Amino acid sequence: AQNAGHGKPQLNYSLGTSDAWQLVGPPHKRRHLAYNPTASSDDTKKNPQDEVGAMLDAIRQQLFRSAVFAKYLQIVTALEPLGYKDEVRRFRPGLDYTVAHYGVLTKVARLDATLCFVNDDKDLQDKLLGKPSVKSVAEPADAASKKAAKKSEESDNSDEEEEEDDDYELSYEEVWDGGEVGGFECYIEAEEDPENAEAAEVYRGSYNSVNGNTKSEKPEKKSKKGGAEEEEEEDNTTSLLSVSACNNTLNLVMRDEGVMKFIKYVSANAPGSRWDIAVEYEITPPDVEEDSSEGSEGSEEEEESGSEEGSEQE
Repeated sequence: AQNAGHGKPQLNYSLGTSDAWQLVGPPHKRRHLAYNPTASSDDTKKNPQDEVGAMLDAIRQQLFRSAVFAKYLQIVTALEPLGYKDEVRRFRPGLDYTVAHYGVLTKVARLDATLCFVNDDKDLQDKLLGKPSVKSVAEPADAASKKAAKKSEESDNSDEEEEEDDDYELSYEEVWDGGEVGGFECYIEAEEDPENAEAAEVYRGSYNSVNGNTKSEKPEKKSKKGGAEEEEEEDNTTSLLSVSACNNTLNLVMRDEGVMKFIKYVSANAPGSRWDIAVEYEITPPDVEEDSSEGSEGSEEEEESGSEEGSEQE
């Protein structure tokens, strides 16, 4: 399962499944693996993916379900969690996704807490796959001297070469953040008429990341390309938020009623799987709290004004 992705197409839908990691669907709404701790066997240490699932499940039970974390969420978001629904998921490259559909809509607001893990270390991946490091390969003396001579000859044209160099290899972090390999979570506004909503709309997500390490230059690069990409961004009027996959990152999003979400299909070119803990908290609607506080203040002011008018008439 660790060799999934990296440009290798997948036709094996049971890839990575086990007693604990179960395939969920239906495929017209979602396809990914979900971890079920009750179905795990005692042999989890022999299976690396089951061991990862056990660690993620421990975080889910000991952190996300704790009263301390609920208090933390209340301090950070000013929202009080009342209940929760959680899931440990794995999105395999070339296979998995979720689709935005009207079944995910809620009548009240929800707080989404998602802890995401992806492979953003290329050196570690090469080590796991047994690939030799570039630094460890020694060059012959003749080759090194020729390389130095060539570099000195081309030093005058270095500026032009940097502009025309298309062979720059992106880091895994940049690959995930760019959104081209999918794996990002997108929030979109639901159509008013479900019968007229097109299925293709769920994949019209903005690639702009909202993580703390987002670079401001990336949206500018998108706008410079023009053509179909600019038209797609202009047509994408229902996209509200897009969160790129970033390793060891907790994302908190308050989702209002009428808002749908989905995980973009993870491409076979992705550096690996997207692993996450997705928790949906039931919260007290903030509008209700504000209305009740404003109503109580308004009634007090009316009583005070009424008493003052009564005293003046006397």
